Amino acid sequence: METPKNLLQLFHHLRHRLHRLLSLISLKDLLLSLLLLICGLSPVTLHLSGGATSLYMWAPRRPPRRRPPRPALVLIHGFGGYSKWQFERQIAALSRHFDLYLPDLVFFGESESVEEKRSTMLKKNRKERAELLNELLSNGVGCGSLPILKQETLILWGEKDSIFPLPLAYALKRHLGDKAKLQVIKEAGHAVTLEQPRHVNNMIRRFILQEKVA
Repeated sequence: METPKNLLQLFHHLRHRLHRLLSLISLKDLLLSLLLLICGLSPVTLHLSGGATSLYMWAPRRPPRRRPPRPALVLIHGFGGYSKWQFERQIAALSRHFDLYLPDLVFFGESESVEEKRSTMLKKNRKERAELLNELLSNGVGCGSLPILKQETLILWGEKDSIFPLPLAYALKRHLGDKAKLQVIKEAGHAVTLEQPRHVNNMIRRFILQEKVA
């Protein structure tokens, strides 16, 4: 049985470890912000709905007049976290070829809202995602309810994705048709942008700029 003295020592130890962890997270966040600044981006806050909603993003600073125009590329993060954390390994590589925009979706990162309708939409979205995941895991793949996109689409999928298994990728490709191109990334799971950043960056660049593989 733990004595009060031992419990107190354990509490101080855990508090020290937590403080150290938070310090490391703050340091990494600062380094990522410096990277974005070096790559020509600046933080911007857009105030919507009369100020009830704030959308925070990193966006390009005004480029030099002599620099040729570049395509815009919006990197939208997954369900959680900060945009700059999820795309930390894309920022430097893709900023050489594109004007990057990295928004934090509302209720994530630095974006926030006090609008009731947005809060309701978030709860509904969470429920729909949970139901979709349960359906996929229980009954297999199916894309019948998804719209068919008219534009050219690149699908990047981790070969070892345990959250959305690979058969779903092939089902999605068949559903979208000839305008969709599927690239299966080997030795990668669900977080392909972090696990195989070089392959992901090259595929995105080649697809948008229509570069041919040598």
